[in-house]
Amino acid sequence: MRAAVEGEVYLTEVAYRKRRQLIARIGDGSGFLTLRFFYFSLAQQQGLARGTRVRCLARFAADLGS
Repeated sequence: MRAAVEGEVYLTEVAYRKRRQLIARIGDGSGFLTLRFFYFSLAQQQGLARGTRVRCLARFAADLGS
């Protein structure tokens, strides 16, 4: 399955949990989506500054249960 979303960045932070993560929260007026990056550069972190409009593309597998 594939998905495409577009929204404005509301929050970006680097979290240090089991591993360093870049967490960004985006929204489009109808809801919010949290993006989590495990491998990222300083340029990517700066590109996700608050107020920036971003478009995200993803490919994922749906978990249909057993």
